[in-house]
Amino acid sequence: MNFVIKITIEIPKNIDICSTFKSNIKMEKQEKKRGVLSSVFSMKCPRCREGDLFYTHTFSYSRPTEMPEKCEVCNQSFSPEPGFWFGAMFVSYIWMAWFCLFFVGGGILLAGMSVNGAFALLIVICAIFYFWIFRISRSMWIHIYVSYDPLAKSKNKARLASK
Repeated sequence: MNFVIKITIEIPKNIDICSTFKSNIKMEKQEKKRGVLSSVFSMKCPRCREGDLFYTHTFSYSRPTEMPEKCEVCNQSFSPEPGFWFGAMFVSYIWMAWFCLFFVGGGILLAGMSVNGAFALLIVICAIFYFWIFRISRSMWIHIYVSYDPLAKSKNKARLASK
């Protein structure tokens, strides 16, 4: 014995199902929390994890060191105090010291390179990745001091609406 159930739904003509569905998908994507490592390496604002820390993308050599004063999404200041970025220099130094040690040591011991060859290749690689290392160090440094606030975006919208 087979049963067939037929359901008919009438949708008013003034409702656009596709745009409603798309807006729900956008809301779900916005609510998804970005992890701290993803935020650091994609160089996003540490407070809302949506705004960009730099004006241009990572390997753009136009304005490579310039940052906006505040996040365009949550209004977080990217220079909380004078001399704040001085600490990022130490983060950069630590990362580069370990990278150079392992790169040259691995080149000499594992790849059989000469000392001069290993250092020449190291200089080329460091020159190519100079601005990326600069930016990652700044991103790590600000993520250490500014905590994530999942409501930062809505708080900023409410603040702007009250003005």
